[in-house]
Amino acid sequence: MVLPLFLFCFLNLFSILNIYSLQTTLMAALRETGQDLCVYGYAYERMVQEEDDEGLEAFAENIAFSYSYVKYKVENYCGKEYLEQSPLSYGRKGLVYADSSVLQQGDIVDLVVSYRVSPLIDLAGFRPKWFYSRYYGRAWTGYDVEAAKREEMVYVAEYARVFHKEPSCTYINLSVHSVTADALPELTNAEGKHYKPCETCRPDKEQVLYITQEGNHYHGNAGCRGLKRTVYMAKRKDVEGSLSPCGRCYP
Repeated sequence: MVLPLFLFCFLNLFSILNIYSLQTTLMAALRETGQDLCVYGYAYERMVQEEDDEGLEAFAENIAFSYSYVKYKVENYCGKEYLEQSPLSYGRKGLVYADSSVLQQGDIVDLVVSYRVSPLIDLAGFRPKWFYSRYYGRAWTGYDVEAAKREEMVYVAEYARVFHKEPSCTYINLSVHSVTADALPELTNAEGKHYKPCETCRPDKEQVLYITQEGNHYHGNAGCRGLKRTVYMAKRKDVEGSLSPCGRCYP
């Protein structure tokens, strides 16, 4: 009784390792194929711009960016014999690339392969499971430097309602000061308002407190997220509809 149970557990563990190995191999194949397509994207863009070079453009559209090319590259990387002997339910024919797209959404290369796997030994009640592997990247087409210079970039803090012209704006580049609890009642912020306790760090008035001129809360921890600002750059035209300009940056 012990030996059959041991063999059953061993074979199931072996099947799991085989499935994991298959996923890893397919991910590596998609990554290599996707990176090749990202590089080819530059050549593809140049060919499209040269309208007289129809032969090369046709090659790019029909060969380099086709379903057959992706399928060939993945199978060649993994090895056809390996795929046939792998846990794939239908061997290499069970790899489905229908959800993949190449340069159909801007400069994006999105390779998706779906497949079903089966255990090494069929078990009663076990149905083949669907798995997915994916590569998502951007073609090496660069960007228009002159256009980027013409577009105004602004700075936006996480959860903010305004955008800023300069990263040095005091609303996003906070200056933190430490104060004692005794001095706190007499202190006000830049708007003349008194400070309230931070609801995140819940400071104890017996400890050293931290405030900023631009904020309206006092903190018990200098690392409190209320004293931090996560700032990112964005195009002004992309945020102007939802955010207002900062009153200090744009008086």
